[in-house]
Amino acid sequence: ILHRVAPMQIRYYEYYYYLIAIDLAKNRVLNFRLDHIHRLKIESCENEEGQTESFNFRALEQKYRLKKLYKHVLGVWTFAEDIPVYEIKIEFTEWAASYVRKLILHPTQKIIYDKPSEKKLCIALLLKLEPEKHKQQLATERSAELAFLLGRFRNFANIISVIETF
Repeated sequence: ILHRVAPMQIRYYEYYYYLIAIDLAKNRVLNFRLDHIHRLKIESCENEEGQTESFNFRALEQKYRLKKLYKHVLGVWTFAEDIPVYEIKIEFTEWAASYVRKLILHPTQKIIYDKPSEKKLCIALLLKLEPEKHKQQLATERSAELAFLLGRFRNFANIISVIETF
């Protein structure tokens, strides 16, 4: 598949590097896992007059609001701008509590409580989730990246609340 893109960022998430790029023909943000890019060929693009096209990095960054686009996601999969942000409180217990105590899972992370003697830690993350497809749909069903993150902790991580914030 041939993609004509403006490369914008390289992001590192879960041990992989991703190219974040703007598809200039379809006017949308795409991401590509770098180890999945094969037969890379970089060419200059020409317009109808045969002149080499270029792009204005700052203008595209502002147009697509890349900083805001990635502010409330765990990894590289983004959500539409009008999708609400949720405060997701997660309680970690036993070994998971001590493990997460030393990590920053997301820049919005804040500690709600830390009870080392009880082997409990509760954090809150501000994240976007897919819209509910049915009543009481779990947050992990609305974000594959959240499900992946919490899956490694099995029953030692429990979402205790999901509240729409803005």
